Amino acid sequence: MKKILLCALFLCPQPLSAGGMEKLVEKHYEAPGLKPALWGLDIRYSQGEKIYSLNADKNLTPASILKLFVTAAALEIMGPEYRFETGLYAGGEIRRGVLYGDLIIKGWGDMTLGSGNFGSSPEKVYGEWLAVLKAKGIKEIKGSVKADDTLFSDYQPGSWAWQDIANYYAARTGALSINDNLYRIFLRPGKKEGEKTEFLRFEPEMPLEIENLVVTGPEKSGDNSYIYGLPWYGKITVKGSVQKQDKEFPVKGAIGDGALYCAEAFAKYLSVSGVKTGAPAARIKGKQDYQKLVPLHSGFSPELREIINVTNKKSFNFYAESLLKMLPFRGTGSAGESEGFSELMGFLKKCGIETGDLWLEDASGLARTNSVKASDFTKLLNFMAGRPFFPLFYESMAYPGDPGAGGHIKKMGLGRNFEKSIRIKSGSLKKVRSYSGYLRTKKGRLISFSSIINNYSINPAELDSIHEEIFSFLYENY
Repeated sequence: MKKILLCALFLCPQPLSAGGMEKLVEKHYEAPGLKPALWGLDIRYSQGEKIYSLNADKNLTPASILKLFVTAAALEIMGPEYRFETGLYAGGEIRRGVLYGDLIIKGWGDMTLGSGNFGSSPEKVYGEWLAVLKAKGIKEIKGSVKADDTLFSDYQPGSWAWQDIANYYAARTGALSINDNLYRIFLRPGKKEGEKTEFLRFEPEMPLEIENLVVTGPEKSGDNSYIYGLPWYGKITVKGSVQKQDKEFPVKGAIGDGALYCAEAFAKYLSVSGVKTGAPAARIKGKQDYQKLVPLHSGFSPELREIINVTNKKSFNFYAESLLKMLPFRGTGSAGESEGFSELMGFLKKCGIETGDLWLEDASGLARTNSVKASDFTKLLNFMAGRPFFPLFYESMAYPGDPGAGGHIKKMGLGRNFEKSIRIKSGSLKKVRSYSGYLRTKKGRLISFSSIINNYSINPAELDSIHEEIFSFLYENY
């Protein structure tokens, strides 16, 4: 009997890795600071075979790994070469250098217009538009510069925190935006920790009253300030701290009305350039019949593949929320948050995800009320591994030392055995940390993983180290 048993074990050996992974996870989960937390972990081969799971079917707050949903859906629904458009229209006749009517900027959802993420700027965009007017011989506009972002509403998700909504990472997403709808507040830190900072200026100039309560923090402590304000209020309060340094420190805020700002800034640019306007810049009210207007210019965004690359590597909320609203546009001509969620849910069902168990408030992961399983992400990742544009999706995630990435994930895994074999999207909110992506093992097998930790009390850097250990073990043993 013993010989038969030994033979069976020899023919069907249980790999050390199976029990080793369980022991590795249990060791860390029992540690102080992580033991009270809820940890959802799902690790599978890309064909779907389970390697290890822990609370994989428990709904948890995912933070920014949620962007994988909308970026994958955008590739599937729109295609990687898709570009978003912005149009310039004349609302009247052009005679002897005069436009008898309004100059209309029509937004069709290009979230990258004038963005430094793609080597552009508002000045480059305005210069291009001015060149168009000069080519048409327009030296005066009897009407005004008007912004049309009526394709969809620019409201922020109602579940976003008061602490967030005036900051750049929570900027309102409209069909017409400029420079990611952000501005900068420049502060001068004090000479000592705890000293008040001095407000220097806004860039670009903003019609805002500012109450500056920011103090000077320790060197290399970064930006720990928050802007408080409402989009339509005209007053902001800035609290928190910024690191001690000799040079001025920029804090990024969200422009309250991106479309109107774009029109106003361009009107000012025209005035400085010698082109007169007859009335102040304004928003378009109601729908316009563009068949009756004179098209002057159409500008296009970078390809969708490039936008997704920035969205995932930099964890750019503004693009994720914009992509959600634009998901149905190519197929139906309509856009908006509810329409976008409908398209997204249809795609997730296609991935094999039980959408009835999901609760999504946004596409970026900023809402703490989002509720998703770790296994939902591995299902998505495995589905994408079989799509023809998988290499684009894979490369949109960060790798150790990635110059295009931001935050803690840029340094994670440097010098480890898996350094050149991982692509990862991370997420973080207060008491939330998440990791999701792909790992190519030493044996050449592709693994999909997703890890979500809620309500931990250890240093977040320790969670990075724990996951480095897990990835190292997977790389060597599977």
